[in-house]
Amino acid sequence: MGKLNFDNIKKTAERAAQAADSLKLVPTLEYVRCDKIKFHPNNRFAEEDDEQAIQDLADDIDANGILHTIVLNNRGDEYRILSGEKRFRAALLLKKETVPCNVYDHLDDAAELRILYSANLEVRKYSAAQIFQYYKELSEMLQRQRDEGTYQGSISNGIAKIMRISVRQVQKYAKICSGLSEEQMLALENNQISINDANRITRKKNEPVRISDTEQKNEPVRTSDIVQKNEPVRTSDIVQKNEPVRTSDTEQNAKAGSSTDNVGIEHTLNEKINRQIGSVKHELIILKKLLMQIDYPADPVQEMLNSLNQFR
Repeated sequence: MGKLNFDNIKKTAERAAQAADSLKLVPTLEYVRCDKIKFHPNNRFAEEDDEQAIQDLADDIDANGILHTIVLNNRGDEYRILSGEKRFRAALLLKKETVPCNVYDHLDDAAELRILYSANLEVRKYSAAQIFQYYKELSEMLQRQRDEGTYQGSISNGIAKIMRISVRQVQKYAKICSGLSEEQMLALENNQISINDANRITRKKNEPVRISDTEQKNEPVRTSDIVQKNEPVRTSDIVQKNEPVRTSDTEQNAKAGSSTDNVGIEHTLNEKINRQIGSVKHELIILKKLLMQIDYPADPVQEMLNSLNQFR
């Protein structure tokens, strides 16, 4: 059987799927009437926008115009703000009738929330404690959406994409979340300790305590480990020169058993490989159909299917 790199196939399939998804999530630039725009009921990112900050932004817009478009979701009966609530409030102060917007078309509630978090976490500045709190909210949200079937994929990868951080950073947050006590977690959320401090606490807790052999306490001294004085040297204990090395019966049995085990291991690996190939082919067929539905080139996927067919 030839060698098959499952990681490369999986990554290629994921990239193709992401490309297909991105085609469905491309907003269009429109000028939307302000009386059609509604605030998002779950947007708490704008809670700290006070009246003075909104007035200052209105003065800037009056002088320079709206430099960054507002992001909306067209829900049919209304347009809901996903990003740019502060800009929209400033536009209302200026009594503008329309505003430039990037408009998504009929996103479901789950996709709305993901874009709401992603857009606001990108443009706003937050404390370490706030970022960690948003990580916990995203983790719970994506897990709930995956259970409901409205989100597919890795929770860690989803959080990393939305928060625009590395998967390694997400994994660090997960360890902190599970490793801190309630008191330490409260200190983190109140900015009394930093995320790096919390990470060091967690790592210290998980560090195994190593005791060297010379520092074992209460271990009895075995006389068998001590070279007895005046004990005669027995020639039977010395490897005689020029004596052929004999393989014991137990070593021969071990070799025979090892050969049998290798056959069993190879059979098990072949079964696993066949199952993996079948699973990958199934996913690629679904992906090919999806790409064809949106008139996206499916030739790369077909080439991967042709390659997999050689490993029956």
